[in-house]
Amino acid sequence: MSSVSHLLVMDFEATCWDRAKPPPQADGGKAPRQEIIEFPCVVVDTKSGTVVDEFHQYVKPTEEATLSEFCTELTGIEQPQVEAAQPLQKVFEDFVQWVSANPKLKADDFAIVTCGDWDLYDQIRTETTRKDFVHLVPSWMQRWINIKPIWMKATGNEKATGMAGMLRDLDIQLLGKHHSGIDDARNIARIALKL
Repeated sequence: MSSVSHLLVMDFEATCWDRAKPPPQADGGKAPRQEIIEFPCVVVDTKSGTVVDEFHQYVKPTEEATLSEFCTELTGIEQPQVEAAQPLQKVFEDFVQWVSANPKLKADDFAIVTCGDWDLYDQIRTETTRKDFVHLVPSWMQRWINIKPIWMKATGNEKATGMAGMLRDLDIQLLGKHHSGIDDARNIARIALKL
């Protein structure tokens, strides 16, 4: 991962429900549609091994506006935080502008890092398509490094684990709240630096 000058570590949080009692979809389907409610990015300078910048915004869900009790308990995100936030398209545009305006970040000299493919392959692609702004997703957000296979190779583990398991395996203490997007992004950055 050191062939680029910076890593953009991302870990979205989205609306979620207790599997035993999810709400119905607006169109009558059974599975609820997740919406991003926290959009964090931690920028790591690969040469110095330090966090040099952060982007963090909460996101207002527009399809299922009320957070479940389960979601608030899991993520720590409260209803007033998302009610005061902007919808995903505005937050997304803010993020793209933030990256574009950052003189340290040149599109051919940074890589996005995630813990799994859900954030960018599943959620951002699905939600921007559903909300009709997938055309705004820049090419640099259509490729990323999934840290799980790198961790597996570095540690000899044959099975991927989540962020908390990787931290334990690497003897790194979890900082902050697990399932807080910004805290998880910071912890994933620490894993990337250790690998």
